[in-house]
Amino acid sequence: MTYLETLKQSAEAIGLSLSDEALRRFAIYKDELLETNRSLNLTAITDPEEVAVKHMVDSLTVYNEKRFHNRTIADVGTGAGFPGLPLKIYDPTMRLTLIDSLAKRLAFLERVAGE
Repeated sequence: MTYLETLKQSAEAIGLSLSDEALRRFAIYKDELLETNRSLNLTAITDPEEVAVKHMVDSLTVYNEKRFHNRTIADVGTGAGFPGLPLKIYDPTMRLTLIDSLAKRLAFLERVAGE
């Protein structure tokens, strides 16, 4: 199974449907994460299907429409952007602030968010 198939199926298993645009953005995020991970230790998980389940979908398990839709959220100590970026990809109405202490991680997050 591919990354996107695993992502879509795993999200559906927790009751979330991913739009084509969300899938496109999740693919970009995964590509950037794994590429940057070669020079900056962002995650020990590097298998694309495991990234889909253990990073992307695990982040989505906290989604609650009443708490996130059209709300302002801060992800403190975000690291590689989990759970904030997957939540923002799923619900673009969220206003998201990612907070981390390492400038290199923040530069990665700014680049990913820009794409």
